[in-house]
Amino acid sequence: MNVQEISLDVTKKPSTLQMVYLGQGDRGGTTLRCHVYDDGGALALGGMTAKLKMRKPKGAGYYTCQGSVSGNVATFAIDESSACTQAGTTDVAYVEITSGSARTSTNRFRVVVLESAEG
Repeated sequence: MNVQEISLDVTKKPSTLQMVYLGQGDRGGTTLRCHVYDDGGALALGGMTAKLKMRKPKGAGYYTCQGSVSGNVATFAIDESSACTQAGTTDVAYVEITSGSARTSTNRFRVVVLESAEG
């Protein structure tokens, strides 16, 4: 199982672009744990919903999945069979946080989809 952790902030202040690596053809899935902050302080996600939103590499569509929340961590089980249909890199990936009708998103991170040797 591939488990990756990143830190994201809803203020979207410039920071080092973080990278998540996914592999085409992986069967075990990837678990992404996102630690979410608001101007550097932990954002309590209780009662909120979190979705991972990602543009697939080379404009091959979009991938979205619902996450679970605990404390300031949003956890996503990424389905590579859907998220990794196209190998390459995208800089358009973020977590969308919803509380009632209020919606915000984190700063963006890069996703690299590694190509399978089987094509």
